Amino acid sequence: MNRRLYATALLLMLLCGCKQTYLTLHFQEEVGDPQQAEVASYFVETITQMATTIGIAADDIGLEMDRKDDKTLHISLDSSVSEPQRQRLRALLDEIVEARAAVTFDAVLEIAPQTGKYTSPDYRKRAMALPRHFSLALEPVQYASVMFQYSMQELISGKLSATGTPNEALCQYQASIRAPGMLFSQMGSKAGSGTGDYNVYLEWKGDKHEPEQYLFGNITFANPTLNQMLFDNRIQLSVIKTSWGSRDNRRADRIGFSVGGLGLQYHEDGEISALQHIGLMGRCTGMAMDLGRPFTFYIGRSMDRLLSVELASPNA
Repeated sequence: MNRRLYATALLLMLLCGCKQTYLTLHFQEEVGDPQQAEVASYFVETITQMATTIGIAADDIGLEMDRKDDKTLHISLDSSVSEPQRQRLRALLDEIVEARAAVTFDAVLEIAPQTGKYTSPDYRKRAMALPRHFSLALEPVQYASVMFQYSMQELISGKLSATGTPNEALCQYQASIRAPGMLFSQMGSKAGSGTGDYNVYLEWKGDKHEPEQYLFGNITFANPTLNQMLFDNRIQLSVIKTSWGSRDNRRADRIGFSVGGLGLQYHEDGEISALQHIGLMGRCTGMAMDLGRPFTFYIGRSMDRLLSVELASPNA
């Protein structure tokens, strides 16, 4: 299109009050139904509300899912929307992207080997020689699981393999620990720990053939919100080993964030049906979203799943 035709088209658009694509948003998850090419009502309502709070009329904004990418949507604005309003809308969306980019699950674990319970003086000596601080570089939460709580007696007796076994279940989201993983094979957390107290207990083994040794420590997240959630008992921590057979030292390679309980659930040796899993994971998603950030950056359907914002080309 030459300049004269482009100018004519632009003038006609301004005169008719047509909408033109202004921004393109890229999300981590799909923004609607790809088969129907329909944007989810959540995004329509939320983005429209964002626009109306800065003076853009609901009728002056439109949303459309990208035809080739169901994780992308386009925002179109009426020609009557002023430039300051356009810039403010983009700024609101950019704030979400910047907050997401700044989030971290990294933590520092400080152990107190003098608090340990050891099976021999030699183990105590070895524990006292361990480093006191461990930097834990964590990926964002990614893996979701329904976990069951049961006693060692239930495990040994074979009761868990019985059909229709009821146990307390909980929702857990897991974050991978970057190599070399974690020195400890088990971890549990305690809420409300104050000055001079410890907020985690740890199981340590030199290798998988040695007896378990136990000690206490403190974990501190770089994100203060996570520290407060732990203190308030809104989350509980544990560690997970995803490759038991190939790790002689039984190092954990994920940290689990338990976000809520599901009550008594029936299972068979920790396994549940596909239909049961779908229902429970829906409840887990709701619990994680109720916690807010940083979990909403990676779980559920929300504006926090926004990855990037692009200004549309003039002829879009």
